[in-house]
Amino acid sequence: MPGEAATLIDANLAQLDRAQGREELAYATGFAVGAALALETVGLLSATACEAATRAAKDAADARRLAWDAARIDAGLALPAGASHTASDESLLQRLAHARAEEERRKQRNAARTKEADHDQ
Repeated sequence: MPGEAATLIDANLAQLDRAQGREELAYATGFAVGAALALETVGLLSATACEAATRAAKDAADARRLAWDAARIDAGLALPAGASHTASDESLLQRLAHARAEEERRKQRNAARTKEADHDQ
C-alpha cells in the first residue's frame, strides 16, 4: 500500500476516535469505508488491503459504540433510542449490566458488615 493511502486510512481511523456522537461516528465510518473503496478503485489499494481497511473502520466504530453504551450502563443511564447491537454485543452489555449490579450489591453488603462491625466494637 503506497504511503499516501496508508496515511489517508490512518487519518480516517483517527477521525473515528474523535467522533463525539453516533451521527458523527456513522459519518466518519462511511467516509473511511468509502475512502478505502475509492483507493481500491483507482489501484492504490489491493482488494485484501481494502477489506482490511474497511473491517478496521467498522470494528473501530463498533468498539466506540460499545464503549459509549457501557459507560451509559455504568452511569445507570438508559441506552439511546434506536441503539442497535448484534446478539453478541447485547450479551456483552447484559453481562456488563449484571456485573455492575453485582458489584453494587457487594459494596452494599460490605458497607453493612463494616457498619455492624463498628457497632459491635
